[in-house]
Amino acid sequence: MRIEWFPSESRPSRFPVRLKRETEWNAQIRISLLAGLLLAGLAAAAGVAVWKTEARGSDLWAACAFSGVFGLTGLLLIVVSIHQYLAKRIPETIVELDQALICTGKPGRLCICQRGPVRLKSLRANLVCLERYPLQGTNQTSGSDEDCGIRQIHTQNLLDISDLMIQRGEAWEGSVEFTLLKPERELTQEANTTMTWKIEVWGRVDWWPDFMHPFVVGVTSDHRPQRIRIPRS
Repeated sequence: MRIEWFPSESRPSRFPVRLKRETEWNAQIRISLLAGLLLAGLAAAAGVAVWKTEARGSDLWAACAFSGVFGLTGLLLIVVSIHQYLAKRIPETIVELDQALICTGKPGRLCICQRGPVRLKSLRANLVCLERYPLQGTNQTSGSDEDCGIRQIHTQNLLDISDLMIQRGEAWEGSVEFTLLKPERELTQEANTTMTWKIEVWGRVDWWPDFMHPFVVGVTSDHRPQRIRIPRS
């Protein structure tokens, strides 16, 4: 692995393919915050309604359960959105590949660039394959999120670095050569299933919220290309 340091403003592109984050971070934070506020508002409204009607017995317990579930879920989403907002203050990791498609069994090159200021306990990049499949007892062809499950069927570590201190105006860069290993199970495209390959960059930050950036990549084999699910912009 090759490691280099650059002034963040003059860092050149290392490889021709720069990956784009799967979901836009600001939109993700706004959705989490709005959903949390909506659920918390519903819980508060239900609580006020119970207080005004002076419900008793089973009605009281049902209303309390409704308010508690929605209130806790809303609070959790609000906390998650705050966590994401704080993590977003760390400059987003840059991920570059030397080719548009990763080919099974053939070498490829990856470049990870992290700009400062940030103090990282660790920085890891994993190549994972997620399978989206229809749940039993649901509409097998609807394709909606409610009718589908997701499982991770392959993971491979590409980079693992510990103890990085990157000052403001600096950029740390690590380049590695890797080969996509043959998965433990044969990755065949079954009916109504979709496989999505991602490079996930995980950062553990000292005294600050951690971050994870997912980047969708294309993977092909010697026989035929996998069907790639591209996120909607």
